[in-house]
Amino acid sequence: MRLKLIKEYSSEEKSNLRHEISISYGSLEKLRQRTARGGCRDPVMVDDFMIHQALEKGATYQYEKVIPTVDAMASLTPKRVELINFIRLNEVSSIMGLSKALDRDYKNVYDDLMALERNGVMEFSKEGKNRKPLLKADRIVIEFG
Repeated sequence: MRLKLIKEYSSEEKSNLRHEISISYGSLEKLRQRTARGGCRDPVMVDDFMIHQALEKGATYQYEKVIPTVDAMASLTPKRVELINFIRLNEVSSIMGLSKALDRDYKNVYDDLMALERNGVMEFSKEGKNRKPLLKADRIVIEFG
């Protein structure tokens, strides 16, 4: 058994990704020149250029991550599934707010979120003093075999 995390990027997220790619190389023109020379041996750079080109032409973009069996089994405890589902259905502004909404101990919620973050299910955005939990996946698929 393994888990596959899948996230479909929205138009805004695709635009942000294109912007991040251009900033990381100074400009899109610099990236294009470096990959067009034919001597570019950096596969990440070539991937970034191809992703940017595809997004520019309107392609969809999907993030996928596969979690191996051992990690998958440990990731999806009933309480963690409850956390994932609650965050998916509700606006959550902080870990404290989440623990209060679920009537759970803060430390236990924090520990569960950290475990989900280690496995790529969750990420956090900093909002003032708070860390806002965000799901990295729209879908979690369990595969057997």
